[in-house]
Amino acid sequence: MGTMALCGRGLEVGYQGASVIQGVDLELRPDEMVCLLGPNGAGKSTLVRALAGLMALRHGQVHLEDTPLSELSPAARARRIGFLPQEVRPSFSFRVEEAVALGARCAGHGNWFDPAAGVETEQAVERALAAVDASGLRRRRLEELSGGERRRVLLASVLAQEPRYLLLDEPSAMLDLEHQVALFELLAKLAASGIGVLVVTHDLNLAGRWADQIVLLKEGRILSRGRPGEVLVREQLEPVFGTRFHLLPTPDGPPAVVPQ
Repeated sequence: MGTMALCGRGLEVGYQGASVIQGVDLELRPDEMVCLLGPNGAGKSTLVRALAGLMALRHGQVHLEDTPLSELSPAARARRIGFLPQEVRPSFSFRVEEAVALGARCAGHGNWFDPAAGVETEQAVERALAAVDASGLRRRRLEELSGGERRRVLLASVLAQEPRYLLLDEPSAMLDLEHQVALFELLAKLAASGIGVLVVTHDLNLAGRWADQIVLLKEGRILSRGRPGEVLVREQLEPVFGTRFHLLPTPDGPPAVVPQ
């Protein structure tokens, strides 16, 4: 087990007697972007939640570097792991800047009761909003935003934690094409800067363009892992997705994947 990685070993997770994840090993290093692909019901969201420490494990263990994740407090996990689920429904009417500040404060950027710490929190908020092209939204309330705008703000609240590992479940959902591309460019830059990024996505081509590694999951098991050019081939994709694909050459990367 690597000392500088978020590692799941022998993971089994289930609901109501049925196993959703079975015998999964997955390692995320703090310098790579991994895209997790698979059909609906493959267990992608469950696996990401397990790696974030949010699921009870039937078997196996998750380690954050050299420490079992189960031994860390929620605050300690929040300082190292940023998690964005598929759906977030805030219980209160927050302004954008308040929602992002909440992420920063929960991870220890500024003390809740120290007025002087507001500068540290404000700096974290500004950096996070700028990263997702949402600085102009900071005074608006979450319920006033479009689905795509809200998604970017929620990502900013995770980035404001300034974690070492980012676990993102469908972060490009509801984003227009411009912001999908900008998001994946940002995530690739974060990985290059020393952050481990795990992204659940249904978009094979976004994954192929920006991921360092692609993991294919089907029926709770990892069937393939490798560089995009190794995984985005018919022999790997068609058994997982149950459909045929055209693979079209591109000038500077893996092929574009188009269903037949």
